[in-house]
Amino acid sequence: MAMTSDVERITRSRRDLPRWRNLDWTLVIAFIGIAFIGVMMVYSSTRGGAALRSGTTTYFLQRQAMFVALGVVVCGVTAAIDYHRWMRFTPILVIGTVVLLLAVISPLGTKQKGAQAW
Repeated sequence: MAMTSDVERITRSRRDLPRWRNLDWTLVIAFIGIAFIGVMMVYSSTRGGAALRSGTTTYFLQRQAMFVALGVVVCGVTAAIDYHRWMRFTPILVIGTVVLLLAVISPLGTKQKGAQAW
């Protein structure tokens, strides 16, 4: 009978756990806290302008909350995918990132009042 080392036993037991058990809960709570603070800051700074624009003071609050919810879904889907699968796409992601960075400093878009816009 072969003896398994402690490292193998711990690694095997971690793999058998559900994915949500491997989350860094401190990071998740910090993410939610920062998102909440951001939504509240958007609301506090735009409630007067939102009333003039759309008739309701919560227009920008609802819009920001929708984008935060979309971001949470994207983060959840990304976290659910094993990070080893992302390694296959590394060259494509690096090339795409470099192309987008070069597009920022390229003469694309329009220049008005000293600002470059897409």
